[in-house]
Amino acid sequence: MDGWIKLHRQIKDHWLWRSDNRLKWWIDILLSVSYTDSKVLIKGTLIECKRGQSIRSLDSWARDWNVSKGSVRDFFKLLQSDQMITLESLVFTTRITVCKYDDYQMELNGEKTEKKRKVNAKDTQALPIKEREEEQECKEGIEYLMPIEDKNWKTDFEFYKSELRKVYKELISDALFILEQEKFNPNVDIKLSIEKACTNFWATEAGWNKKKKSRPCPKNIDWKSTLTNAISMNKVYKNTIKVKQLSSQQDLSVMNYNEKP
Repeated sequence: MDGWIKLHRQIKDHWLWRSDNRLKWWIDILLSVSYTDSKVLIKGTLIECKRGQSIRSLDSWARDWNVSKGSVRDFFKLLQSDQMITLESLVFTTRITVCKYDDYQMELNGEKTEKKRKVNAKDTQALPIKEREEEQECKEGIEYLMPIEDKNWKTDFEFYKSELRKVYKELISDALFILEQEKFNPNVDIKLSIEKACTNFWATEAGWNKKKKSRPCPKNIDWKSTLTNAISMNKVYKNTIKVKQLSSQQDLSVMNYNEKP
């Protein structure tokens, strides 16, 4: 229906909740899209705008939100990657379609609604107080602003790092894996090489962004293959460690030798 949207308390579990701006922008999109099929006149051209769609330029969104056009584009791409909207570039403008719009704004026939209300009222009166309360709690969870999906590595950096950390611990604890990689990489400290790859790149936002730009973008990251391949680019040699230790001891010996009594 026009004039309102549904907001469920589960919105607090969604990744949009972590950013005041993104949450505000998303709600603005829901309030701005058309709730009925219509047509929009853009520079002398009639463009069809269906229910759940918006026909506006990126500049218009940027002006409303007081941000750059690039920020709007990045936000829309993020929503699109999470299958919350679809984007379509048109001449002079952009068409946004909110996915599953009826989940956010369900429209019911007035007579059916009234009939259902009367039936529910009659059934509710026949229930004991405790059962009525339980039924009400269930009904409160039916309507929601957006489908609440599990966190995933594409939208949550902490989730991304937790998956990496889990596989990292498994690999450095796998004796057979370490022996196999030592055979392929003689004189290389496998554990330190993997740690270096994680610390210097894969556990950083740069590594996260690189994974997100992969094409096709995988649903799940094969961290074992990623870290195995990273060994050759992040080799830490065992002799290097010994040489550094020996060098430090020699420096100390020289210092002691040159000391005057």
